[in-house]
Order: sequence, then structure tokens, then C-alpha cells
Amino acid sequence: MAKRLDFWCLWFAVCLSLLPGCGEQANEGVSQTGALFPIVKNGKYGYMDKKGEVVISPRFVAPSVFSQGLACVVTKAEVRAGKLHMEFAYIKQKGEPAFDKTFSRACDFSEDRAAVKIGDKWGFIDRTGELVIKPRFDTAVAFSEGLSRVQKNPNGKWGYVDKAGKLTIGFQYDIAADFREGLAAVEVRGSWGFINKSGKLVIPARFREVRAFSEGLAYANIDGKRAYIDKTGKTVIEAPFVVEGGSFHEGLAAFWQGTRRGYEMGYINREGNVAISARFDAAGGFSEGLAAAKVGGKWGYIDKKGRFVIQPEFNEAEPFTNGLAQVKVGDKYGYVDKRGDWVWKPTK
Repeated sequence: MAKRLDFWCLWFAVCLSLLPGCGEQANEGVSQTGALFPIVKNGKYGYMDKKGEVVISPRFVAPSVFSQGLACVVTKAEVRAGKLHMEFAYIKQKGEPAFDKTFSRACDFSEDRAAVKIGDKWGFIDRTGELVIKPRFDTAVAFSEGLSRVQKNPNGKWGYVDKAGKLTIGFQYDIAADFREGLAAVEVRGSWGFINKSGKLVIPARFREVRAFSEGLAYANIDGKRAYIDKTGKTVIEAPFVVEGGSFHEGLAAFWQGTRRGYEMGYINREGNVAISARFDAAGGFSEGLAAAKVGGKWGYIDKKGRFVIQPEFNEAEPFTNGLAQVKVGDKYGYVDKRGDWVWKPTK
């Protein structure tokens, strides 16, 4: 799949490595016409609008996307005594501070909550910056469907809390995922299953590997047999030709298949039929009718018939969001529209 862009590496290296899921949520609360996009210029980061006009001048060390009208940015970064120290803050859509507080670590807002680190523990703030869940977790993840995945030592197990901070599902899982479409994948004694929001294991842990539910289906590896299951755990798509499958997006799921040229990627539909034959070196999920796909070492964008509508000429390519996609050319980053025209020419 298309990689996260390098110019977010500072943000993701800190936030995502510590918080699986942190920063992955969609741009909730940002309208199609009012969306802002991170840009880089002379090593500093700011934001542009959909027309490519600079709205917030580049002045930050690292950005995140706007979520629910606010963005988390790194305002300072320095190495002291061999350790990286950073200052995270939240800004509004004109670049002004959302509130007069900074944090040593912080993540995007999701469902009116954002995970922040105070001292050596994680808690949650609301959109006014008020602490609504006291810091008591060793790791905390963005809220999804009303629950946040949290971790607490000494046993390092994962559980789930609600927006009031109440532990609704106890610390019992070595590995656990976010809730998607009412269910969350959890590992139980080396196998994967799915729990509901009451913590009940509604799909028994009998899978080697699973992906989150998307569009009512989840990829699962059942004793080496690849398939897609529904929310009862029933196999609805048998996919013996698939080496590994992705999640469904806009009715199609990317899959890996062994070919004469090695492992290549294509797409299947919800009936389990191959919609786009495996012929790409790598491929991402569909978003706004297009998907990033890689051939010959370069990324472009295909339509749902598998045709390149934007030719492969990029070193990296992100999914389309609000009509634009972020791409990398050499060591520079820019944005293209669905015609492949530059809205923001590559900069660094």
C-alpha cells in the first residue's frame, strides 16, 4: 500500500509508533470546500486550501491533518541530553492557537477527544483543551465508535474506555484493534477473533490473521485458507487465489496474488470475482473513485476498470481526499487533482 509521506515522518515516528491508530482518523468536521492540506516550504510546514492558496503560512516543525476543525502541530523540537524533546499544540483553521496549552505528545481529535501525554501518562482532552480523562494510561489510541483502546502496565494488556474514561472492557488482550462497524479484532491465545462493545467474543478466535470490518466484510486467514467473512463469522467469499487481502473500499478490495513475475496486486469485488487483474507492483484502496497503483517503480492513479487516469510518475502517492492527492516527486511533495494537474507543485 502507499506509504505515509516522509515529510510527516517526525509526527508519525513519534505519534504512530507509540499510538497505533493515532492520527489515522478522517478529517471529520472539515467540509469539502473548507478543507485544508498540509504543505512544506523551506523545511517548514503550513496549510493550503483546495485551490492551492496558502492559508496558514509555513512555520511549524511538523503538521497533521485537520480533524474536527483543529490540527495538532509540532511547534518546537530540539535534542537535549541525547533525547528529542518536542512541543505539540493545536491550531484553528486560520492558524491561531486553539487554546493556550502545549503537550510533550499529542494526537488528532476524534469524536471530540484527543489523546495527550502529560508527564509519563496519557489522558484525553476535549476541544476546549480541558482534561476530561485524567492521564493514567501508558498508551492511548484515538476514539473509534465511542471507545478508545488503552494500555496499562505492568502486564501491558489492552482494554477499552468510553468517553468518560470508564473502563468498559478490561485489560486482557495482548493485541487489540479499534472498533470498526461495531466489532474489534483481538488476539486470544495466538488466534484472532472479534468482540462487540460489551467485550463479548462474538466471532470465535480461530483465525491466523484478520483485517478490520469494512463495508460489512473482513479479510481472514483460516488455517491458511484466505477468505472474507461477514459479521457472524460466516465465510461469504472464498479466495484461494489470494496470498493476502485488503479491506473493501468503494466496493473493491486490493489483493496480492502470485504470478509469473512474482507477487502482484489486483482487486476483487464483493461477489469474490476479480474486477481488476493482478498486474500492479503495489496498490492502495479506492477513495473518491480512484486508487493509487504502482508499476515500474512509479505510482499513478487508476479508475475502477484498472485504467491509469493519472500516469505513474510519482515516487509516492496518497489517497484522494477532498478532491486532491498528495504525491512525492524525488524528495519534494505536492498535490494533484483528479485530472493529474498540479494544484501545489512539489516543494520541500
